[in-house]
Amino acid sequence: MPVTSAQRFWHNAAREGERQEQQAEERNASNRQRRRQDDRGFNRALGRLEDSYDQAIRNANNTRDRRRLKAERDERIDKAISDREKADNPTDQNTTIDDDSIDQTGSNPENGDGGSSDGGGGGGLPDGYEEERIDIVDALNNASYRWFLTKFD
Repeated sequence: MPVTSAQRFWHNAAREGERQEQQAEERNASNRQRRRQDDRGFNRALGRLEDSYDQAIRNANNTRDRRRLKAERDERIDKAISDREKADNPTDQNTTIDDDSIDQTGSNPENGDGGSSDGGGGGGLPDGYEEERIDIVDALNNASYRWFLTKFD
């Protein structure tokens, strides 16, 4: 029985679809392999950076220098990681209301304060308390800070 042109068309179309699927799988595998190589290179670079700082910390003469070197090391590592994440995700990071607004806190209005910490209420801080800045990591995994009211003795 001879093969019709319609049969030949569908046979060729199926083979072309299979070929395109195989090419897509190969591209994905190649991209995964390249990404793993990049990750290994990045991790090795971070390891070398950390090792060099660790050596400098061990050779430091006093505690002040050790603390300074540790802080500098942590800052450089955090910056490298955040730069890598920004390169991996080049979207606009300022897309949530949390990033667009300013956190405003205040005292309880029932205690006689105006409930505003922007100076409009005239209350100030209660006796025995102070504002303390705390460094945090926000929802988008970026370094940030918040102000907290803490009691001191």
